[in-house]
Amino acid sequence: MNRRDLLAYGTALGGALVFSNSLGDQATTERGDVLRRDLKAGPVSGADLAVVNAKVITLEPSQPRASAVLARNGRIALVGSNRDVLAHARGIRVFDAGGQVLVPGFVDAHTHLEMACQARAYQLQCQTPPYLSLREIFEEMRSRAASTPRGKWVIARSSFNMQEAVQEKRLATRIELDSISEDHPVALFAGLHITSLNTRALKELGLFDESSAANLRWKDGRIRKGTSVPRDANGIPIGVATEIYDLMPAYALDETRQALSRYSKELFVAKGITSATTMPILTNDDFRADQELQRSGGMPIRLRAYYIVPQRTTLQGVIDMGLLPGMGDDWFRFGGVKFFVDGTEEDGLGNPLADYKWTQEELNAAVLQAHAAGLQILMHVIGRGAMDMAVTAIEAALRVLPKPHRHRLEHAYPIESAADVRRLMASGIRATFTPEQVRLPASDGADRRNPPVRTMIREGFEPMSCTDVAGTIPVFSPLVGIASFVATPAEGGGTPRDENVSFEDALRTWTIWSAKGAFEESEKGSLGVGKLADYAILSADPEQRSGPELFDVEVSATIVGGTVVYER
Repeated sequence: MNRRDLLAYGTALGGALVFSNSLGDQATTERGDVLRRDLKAGPVSGADLAVVNAKVITLEPSQPRASAVLARNGRIALVGSNRDVLAHARGIRVFDAGGQVLVPGFVDAHTHLEMACQARAYQLQCQTPPYLSLREIFEEMRSRAASTPRGKWVIARSSFNMQEAVQEKRLATRIELDSISEDHPVALFAGLHITSLNTRALKELGLFDESSAANLRWKDGRIRKGTSVPRDANGIPIGVATEIYDLMPAYALDETRQALSRYSKELFVAKGITSATTMPILTNDDFRADQELQRSGGMPIRLRAYYIVPQRTTLQGVIDMGLLPGMGDDWFRFGGVKFFVDGTEEDGLGNPLADYKWTQEELNAAVLQAHAAGLQILMHVIGRGAMDMAVTAIEAALRVLPKPHRHRLEHAYPIESAADVRRLMASGIRATFTPEQVRLPASDGADRRNPPVRTMIREGFEPMSCTDVAGTIPVFSPLVGIASFVATPAEGGGTPRDENVSFEDALRTWTIWSAKGAFEESEKGSLGVGKLADYAILSADPEQRSGPELFDVEVSATIVGGTVVYER
């Protein structure tokens, strides 16, 4: 018997899906009222569980600390002392945390869960490190081609800025990939936005001939913008292309189910992620695979789904479905739409590129249309110009139709000052960031990539954190992202000088503030009565650690809806 299972009976992740946005009756802090409210609750969507002997960080101002939490039907019924919780835990499972820290389950504010699992299942993993040269990567790709049926794609995934990490200090060429195989379309991704392709792949994607490449269209009929296919003096592609990720062949529904079933727990749940905002890139059928796996209990992570417009579908098509943000249940909800405003801001050869997908007029019209329809808008912005375009479009929409919203900027790296933050706050705009996922060499902070998070919080802004995983980043963790925000640059942290924050504020970026960015703060992000019983239990107390030690904290257990779905 596991030492933590003091009392146990079989529990299972809730199978019934309750299509409701309501939390039911207002919960109170009186234990009797709480338990009566739970007994009157609707269909069961989770389990009963008492977690005791924990250092509970609730992120609830009225009760910031506790030592035990009781869940009934998958929701929190009581937060308090061991004695109080055990008094109401007769006949249900009791999980002994052994003095470890319990925090709200992490809410990944932006990821591509389906693509991450598909990449792990079906594509070569050639990140740098461990690969140190193109030669080593080519050997792996050649071996994969030899075992792949003729005509099938051979796809390898490598790191962002791979060209800077390999010995050759460049990207692969078309001729080099042709030498790997002419019988297969071959692609080597350096990140998601820059790709090397062989001749067959370029032709299958319609990129080889300059005229056909120039006439590729979005789903809404507009000429495709922002895709770069550098060519030699004769007009022949050298083999590098940008912004073609959405043109790649999609995986079948059964393939996606298998990939999610095999890797979603390892990649997400085991890291304490209990909820995620996801945006399928290759096919909307990914949403179906998500729901089927959730219903079967094979993927215990809650999802909020956004359609990518116009790469995956048209904005009018989404509006015509009649869905409003929040439609769904505790496991799968519709969120809104995502626009790519720009891409990676270079041509793959190191040259700056204004790879905008819209003119300002087009973006203004699309934002107003989505805003008027009540859809939440997520906008990918990497460069300063793209951020200005996105904010301008939201400001214009609010002048026409002022109403509450939570439109967001994704990867808003250009936010550099308090003035930038104030402009966003004036229009009610939120922002998502991807913290560094490694401990960095010590520095004075001048080279750091994380946002000025302390400045944001001081201004009253609530930044959200995310993994943004799409199959390229091999190792990632909310806890490493938290350490990157807390540690100083001299300690290996990722923030600019004097921009590191406390553990609790860093935790909020992965919990309550990310929940707010998805309109879900009444259900998740903190440990209050009536909220979903989603927790992460940590291997060490981050508040008792400093500097490099922060990067060693791991997740010991993940609990979703009162069910222990992962134990280390």
